[in-house]
Amino acid sequence: MTTYNSSALCEQIRSLPDFPHSVDRLPLCGPDNTRTPWYGLFRSDNGKPVGQPVTSRYVPHTVDDMCALFEGAASAFGEGCSVTGNFFGDSHNLIVAPSKEHRLAVFGTDTIWPRFVIRAGYNGECFSASLGWYRDACRNLAIIRSTGRAANAKIKHTHGLRDRLAELRETFARLADNWDQEVSAARTLAAKSVPLADFLAQLYPIREDATQRQLTAARDRAAAIYQRIGRERMQILGLSSLGANWASKVTAWEAYNGVQGYVQHQSRRKGSRELDSLQRALLSLDSDEVSRAWDLANTMAAAA
Repeated sequence: MTTYNSSALCEQIRSLPDFPHSVDRLPLCGPDNTRTPWYGLFRSDNGKPVGQPVTSRYVPHTVDDMCALFEGAASAFGEGCSVTGNFFGDSHNLIVAPSKEHRLAVFGTDTIWPRFVIRAGYNGECFSASLGWYRDACRNLAIIRSTGRAANAKIKHTHGLRDRLAELRETFARLADNWDQEVSAARTLAAKSVPLADFLAQLYPIREDATQRQLTAARDRAAAIYQRIGRERMQILGLSSLGANWASKVTAWEAYNGVQGYVQHQSRRKGSRELDSLQRALLSLDSDEVSRAWDLANTMAAAA
């Protein structure tokens, strides 16, 4: 097990922009400053409210707790870990990356390398930690979908996570043990071919009573996914052009990533113009659309 300089790791956390060092619990008053049993949560850096009112029993987690989570995750990846993160969706979010030596090829020059995605919200629920991957070809961040082994963990927040550092290290070590199987699952998809038109037709069925606006939106979405996959195929395989019927046979891996990349980088959602790249990546992790694309890619690959 790798031993780390806790101060150095915590400095990475504390230097993250838009990452309040604390969320403070303050009493809420009624009319004429009447006392209530409720407390509000407020960011220490800008005073903005966080989440819903809580009781006096609620203990907000601290940045030191996030430092302990980072240290636990880094111990599973080895030397050279780095972290990015933000405060988004009323949650501290960390993306922990190992050194670049962890990159593995999947398809041509298409490479992925592991990530831990850690979310610590102020909603009274357990923190979540997931094993995911970062795909260099399109700067995609994805979490592991169903492959027969648990690649997600719930971490109960108690006062002072640093006192549970040994337990955190074991949790992240168990998650990291899934990596070889996840790479194998990706390579299995990359070895099977599917017709892209059939894939999208099954993923996005069009109703018989669809309006012209809905038909136009479906056509534009399909065109964006085709363009994304074609562009990445040329890059990954070193091609100068694509054949006329190239989309009649793409890998299931390409089909899945075409959808995942579209959802992360291009899909429109309320307020999407104000979202930065990390915020969009975090939203895509919870996408039912991406989850269905993963399941469909595996189903079609198994039948190919």
